[in-house]
Amino acid sequence: KDDGSESFEFVSESIDERRSKRVKMFHLEEVDLSSVASAADLPEGWHRMGGWTTTRSLNGLERRITHRVMTNTEFTVLFAGGWRSLGYGGNHAWQGMPAVFESLLSGIFDRLGVQLVVRTVGLPPLDGLGEEAIAEMDQGGRSNV
Repeated sequence: KDDGSESFEFVSESIDERRSKRVKMFHLEEVDLSSVASAADLPEGWHRMGGWTTTRSLNGLERRITHRVMTNTEFTVLFAGGWRSLGYGGNHAWQGMPAVFESLLSGIFDRLGVQLVVRTVGLPPLDGLGEEAIAEMDQGGRSNV
């Protein structure tokens, strides 16, 4: 409208379109890396995919989780990241990947009878920090607990 008032128009996507986007977002694709000699050999769009792992690494993860279920001990995941994952630069620690990982998977681990422990290690920037952020670093940094 031209009368100065704000107006909003809501457009609803079809359920099929939303479902299709989710399926594309959360899919597992196995790639045989033994035949990859350079980046040119990777599948098209590989740089937009979520993450990579090898069969050996995935088997090791399965073995470690199974061991924790059998022994009823903690399963610790360590995220190594940059200063943004620690809550600096206008970000909150609970918005980082470690906190999201913990909130998504803690229920699954609870059902398995395993306590999930998530740790974050990273370095804050060396310049551009305010006095408050420097004081927090001197006291050991921020905690996402």
